[in-house]
Amino acid sequence: MRRTIIPVLLLTLSFNVQVSFAQTGAKRAPAAQNAADRGWPRGYSLPSEAQIVLYQPQIANWDNQKHLVAYAAVSHVVKGEQKPALGTIKFETDTEVSLEQRLVKFSQLKITETNFQTLSKEQTQEIVTELEKNLPDEERIIALDRVLEAIRVDDQAAVVRDRELAAVDLAGRAVDANLAAGERHRGVLAAVGRLGAQPVWAGHHQCAGDAEDEHGEARASRGHGVSP
Repeated sequence: MRRTIIPVLLLTLSFNVQVSFAQTGAKRAPAAQNAADRGWPRGYSLPSEAQIVLYQPQIANWDNQKHLVAYAAVSHVVKGEQKPALGTIKFETDTEVSLEQRLVKFSQLKITETNFQTLSKEQTQEIVTELEKNLPDEERIIALDRVLEAIRVDDQAAVVRDRELAAVDLAGRAVDANLAAGERHRGVLAAVGRLGAQPVWAGHHQCAGDAEDEHGEARASRGHGVSP
């Protein structure tokens, strides 16, 4: 009798484990399917109860569509105050591209430069920590077409910058690297207005269609090694 019961129990246990794994897989599948760019700019609350708004990144380089370097404007509002302090960050991250979903997923961000002229060192570090270490996976996703459009716009601006720098060289003037960095900082902040709209706060997701404001036409730009 015992010899009969043991195989039956083992068979039942094996079946239950398989069903459990199948159900778990079925539950996890929609998470990947529901991945989306939830819109820009994005708002976050800090441990100090200050609030920051991260604006859509401006792409500086996307090496082989695997490693991205970008700049982004960030506004910071201390608890109890109304006027935001504006600054910029430069960050790097590895990327994964889904052509089917037309999404780009960032790995953990590495912030390499910050420029917040009115914030303390501690306030700046809190921003860096939040963006580097505390962003969940769903917050590190951007629409592929947004990235391609940002590259297209930056390429056009680069042509203008190269012509201006060439003119400066011909005039016999030195090109100051710090001045160039300052121009980039001002350029990122100047883009805040047109990247616009109200921030989408963490935990309040919107539909992909709602996030596509003026960037919805970005599909026209696909000349950077990523095919539709």
